[in-house]
Amino acid sequence: MKNLITILCLCLFWFSCFSEREEITERWDNQQKKTLIKYRGSGNDEKVHEIISFNNNGQEIHVDDKIDSIITKTKYYNNGNIKEEVRLSSKSSFHMDTIYYRTFSHDGKKRHWLSYRGYDRYKGILLEFDEDRIVKEIKYLRHNIEYIKNYFKNGNISEFSDYNKKHYIKYFENGNVEVYVESDQVHVYYENGNKKYHGYTNEGVPINIHTEFHENGNIKSKTVYKPGSDHGKQNLYDENGDIILKNFDLDKHLCQ
Repeated sequence: MKNLITILCLCLFWFSCFSEREEITERWDNQQKKTLIKYRGSGNDEKVHEIISFNNNGQEIHVDDKIDSIITKTKYYNNGNIKEEVRLSSKSSFHMDTIYYRTFSHDGKKRHWLSYRGYDRYKGILLEFDEDRIVKEIKYLRHNIEYIKNYFKNGNISEFSDYNKKHYIKYFENGNVEVYVESDQVHVYYENGNKKYHGYTNEGVPINIHTEFHENGNIKSKTVYKPGSDHGKQNLYDENGDIILKNFDLDKHLCQ
């Protein structure tokens, strides 16, 4: 008997927690419903579970879904496809944290997805889409960008900018590196992976030794720049590695 009473109490409690009711709070002039509120629970425990907005044709255009501390807000196009979706986490009645924010095109394809790490709105990753494929990825921390990635249509990375390490990498579509910039050095490569160029810069001005390579790996040119100047002397080589021009003065444009 005691077990039966316990079971009945649990059932009543369960039904009171999950019982729902709906209320139309606004209507359009044509009497179509404009705002519908769904409640969950009963008595003092009753809470708003969902708020749905409609256009004057009766189509859903906006939904606020509230489950415990998670709130999902959704906007729709007239064709019924989702236009915008944001999910929020409520830590208190005075503070809301965004979990993610997403937008879609009129035909239902992804446009922008912004997700937050650890519910921290100052840490996140923004994805930009074209025809449902990622074309750009931005990771940020506070008000600073950590990195930016761009992608080819085949999904391979086309560019990577690391703002913390001050690195920049540009790729060929086959995945090989085309340009690699780190601190004061610049590396350039052929599509087959062989080195094409290597040099040093100081705030954009070439310094020290700069070397160009033929595609077969032999040196094409070697330039030594004067300190504090963008001028220097250069040697040129043919594809076999034989010198064809020596000590070419980039300042005077003559051979010595």
